[in-house]
Amino acid sequence: MAKPEKGKVSPEAYQSVMLDEIAGRLADIMEHLKETTPEGVDFPIEDILVTGTSVVNFVKDYPYRKIRSLDPVLNKGPNTAYIRVNEEAKEIPVEDREDVPISRPKATIEYVTIRVASGESATIRMIGHF
Repeated sequence: MAKPEKGKVSPEAYQSVMLDEIAGRLADIMEHLKETTPEGVDFPIEDILVTGTSVVNFVKDYPYRKIRSLDPVLNKGPNTAYIRVNEEAKEIPVEDREDVPISRPKATIEYVTIRVASGESATIRMIGHF
């Protein structure tokens, strides 16, 4: 068997390298699909009476994992509530008797912080999805 020239790669070695690269990329694609495809599980969250600031942590409490969406987040009143997802700077105002969907392309919602203005209160109802 002839020795390959310096700097030349045999077709068999090239094929092996390319197959390894394809396998790695397919694994990345499968991981992406797993992260972005919802599992289709809905879970209701008990009504939360907010008189200051409340945190609902989905990793420390049921369902013990990050979720994909909250739909709807319903403010049963009587005052405006402000929802913050994880550490995002933006708060989402939810007026009295308004419902707002919160969703992400993949399961990244670890917790939500709900607050109302000082001296006010609101009752919040949510349904989570993962």
